[in-house]
Amino acid sequence: MPLPSSGEISFSDINTELGQSSDAELSIDDAAQGNVSTINTNSANTPDSSTPHSISEWYGYDHSATAGLTEFNAGGPFEESFLACEIQDAGGTFYHNGAESLPTNGDSVYEDDSGSSAAPSGWYFVNIDNVVYVDGGSVSDVSACP
Repeated sequence: MPLPSSGEISFSDINTELGQSSDAELSIDDAAQGNVSTINTNSANTPDSSTPHSISEWYGYDHSATAGLTEFNAGGPFEESFLACEIQDAGGTFYHNGAESLPTNGDSVYEDDSGSSAAPSGWYFVNIDNVVYVDGGSVSDVSACP
């Protein structure tokens, strides 16, 4: 259940939303930086990236939010784009938050349909024509296979 969008929020509420014991020790900075549990970027509200963090950054955060992620098949990650093109394996299932059928620059890429597990960095073969580079969970390059 998402955190309230106004009113009082406690550390216990944040712990519970992140799937932790309500009485677990919590550092608001660690939580906001995704060190307690990966921040779900599908939530309409997420803690910002500026430190120091405050409890008010958690208003409306929904750890189980989905954003209608788009499923696509790809192979990877590979260290080099030519390896992805040579092997041409698109047997893995991944998800992205873009509007197109395949991920484009700036899209976030996930290993799961809930958007809670970012795809590892590397090159991914997506079809006979293209590979994408995922860096930190986001597409930073789309290139043609030679």
